[in-house]
Amino acid sequence: MSEEVFRSILGEALERDLAEYDNVPEHKFSLRHRLAMKRILSAANSAPNAVAARRTTQKFSLKRTLLIAAVLVFLAVIVGAVVVFRSVNFRGTVYHDYTQMFAANIESSPKTIEYKYALDYVPEGFEIVETDSSPIHDYTLYMNKSTKQTIALSQWVKENFEPHYNTEHRPLEEVIINGSTGLCIDFSHDDYKSTVVAWDNGDYIIQIDANLDKESTINLCKVHKN
Repeated sequence: MSEEVFRSILGEALERDLAEYDNVPEHKFSLRHRLAMKRILSAANSAPNAVAARRTTQKFSLKRTLLIAAVLVFLAVIVGAVVVFRSVNFRGTVYHDYTQMFAANIESSPKTIEYKYALDYVPEGFEIVETDSSPIHDYTLYMNKSTKQTIALSQWVKENFEPHYNTEHRPLEEVIINGSTGLCIDFSHDDYKSTVVAWDNGDYIIQIDANLDKESTINLCKVHKN
């Protein structure tokens, strides 16, 4: 069989397999996802000399989109990481626009969420608007409906903690949280406030992602077993 015939057969098979997805209903993203995207885009727009986004009207076929995705993955593997990040309780791989983080001390830590944490103090006006729980992750979202500010409390099993932090224009800082070395990213600029703090509490990794300044977010990092 020639290479040209093989490619033709492979292309037809791919089109048949993906045809069922041509008319899928429009996906409605969760509040959690929309807030995360809003924070990412705001952080990107605050960078010096940020390039304005360009609108494109070109429509790519599904085959071409899949090909582009495959090429990008291949290039990412070839280029590799730029820097290795190390801290007392965390390690990470730093790429040009984000850092993938991992817990450093996972030995003897729980494999599932055996007990959950809650904030010791919830600022006035904030209330729980969304929760999500699994054996390895627990999530609670608080919102001030008047100001639209949010506070997200997350708890991870250590070996499953592997978030991607946007560090293209904002550095990771070490901070002390309840006597433990944690990490902080302050995305705040002008009138926009956003801070992420994560720390190892011994058994789990706890993270607070809030529409607050750095000091106010760190002040929220006292938690108790719920």
